Amino acid sequence: MAKDTGTTGLRDRKKHRQREAIVDAAIQLFEERGIDGTSVEDIAEAVDVSRATVFNYFPYKEAILVEIGARLVGQIAAHAAEHRRRSVRQSLYDLADGIAGIAERYPGVVPYVAREMTHPDPTRRRYAADRMQYPMLYEALLDGLAAAGQLRGRTRRTSHARQLVDLTTGALVRAGEDFPISQLRSELRANVDLFVEGAIAPAPAPSS
Repeated sequence: MAKDTGTTGLRDRKKHRQREAIVDAAIQLFEERGIDGTSVEDIAEAVDVSRATVFNYFPYKEAILVEIGARLVGQIAAHAAEHRRRSVRQSLYDLADGIAGIAERYPGVVPYVAREMTHPDPTRRRYAADRMQYPMLYEALLDGLAAAGQLRGRTRRTSHARQLVDLTTGALVRAGEDFPISQLRSELRANVDLFVEGAIAPAPAPSS
């Protein structure tokens, strides 16, 4: 018996809308009440679904943070794509500025998203990395640098991406505690300077 693709598509769209509504409600509640002050029941009530429905989409409350992070990574990538510049340093500054802008918009959420990336439980840390795909923000740029011979240790592109992720998540985790969110942009730019000095080889001089 052939599948009713129309019904299946409608069901999938409904699930997608419900999942998005859960994330939207969680962002608002997390900002208003804090992560610890928001329960799964609160989120379910805001979307008018059952607690079990929320768990159908997310295995634990903090997994919603990971979904928020995946959404924000997409927004940051779009921001960087709109502001591409020739300088490697400036391209990384654009990413840093995009990250800082998101953190300033969601100060009660972003540091907790970063903590999922560095969570001591390896299963949660792996879930966050797989879902958020954070290194993708840097990989295309690093690929271009490696192809142009500007990346020190070209075979270490993956470790360079990991270093950028670690520098960024470290700053995000500390934001709001070790220093105010308003200083995050300069903190991230300082990390860019640190990375560029150590990982980027000078561009070859043009041939005469």
